[in-house]
Amino acid sequence: MTTTAMGEGKASFEVNTIREWVGPLHRQLIRNFNDRHESLEKDDREAADELDQLVPPLMEEFEATEAPRAENPQWLIWKMRAGWHVARGDYEEALNCEVEGYKHAEAEPDRPETRVATARRRSVSASNIADELRRLGRAHEALKWARLSIELWPSNTINHLVLAMAVYRAGYPAEAGRIIAELLNAVELGDDKDTLANCMAFERELHEMRDLDPAIRSLLGSLASRQDKKG
Repeated sequence: MTTTAMGEGKASFEVNTIREWVGPLHRQLIRNFNDRHESLEKDDREAADELDQLVPPLMEEFEATEAPRAENPQWLIWKMRAGWHVARGDYEEALNCEVEGYKHAEAEPDRPETRVATARRRSVSASNIADELRRLGRAHEALKWARLSIELWPSNTINHLVLAMAVYRAGYPAEAGRIIAELLNAVELGDDKDTLANCMAFERELHEMRDLDPAIRSLLGSLASRQDKKG
């Protein structure tokens, strides 16, 4: 297993867009993942080491006790494993896990009563695959997955954010800027509970896009400043 060195990774913000919580460990792990992202951002080796000791046994307990309650337990297990690897900066292993999760979502029976939920699970995995491919420098491959995630769940703004970053890294800054501008119009700047606002504030890679329109960069800067003040 190869983990990105402290200071080299790009911090992100782990969210549960499906909002299918299966228990307290599930919520705790998401918080731990975000704490690990923060340790990567701040180059805090002590905090990272503590979380690296804390999380694996919690993951084992989660997989044994809470994950079986999910509509698709194996999808959730592989998604959570991928999320932890992303938080640690191990993007190759995260990608492997996410692809396994996508396979479990894709294998769900096609039933009218579960069709929407199945599409959303596939969408989440596809978006995460796109994110991991981009982080691995494979932005052109990421585009297919990012667009699939939007096709499966068009109203999920996080999917559009992932697409914008993939488009930018693929060499299309103008298109990325257009998507980001549309997302900024949707952000509730004053609402700390707004998932999109939090993601856009915490996705530091967004703030390194130097050739975006100055007005867009200014709005992104205001989001980042708000996140820093909260921290």
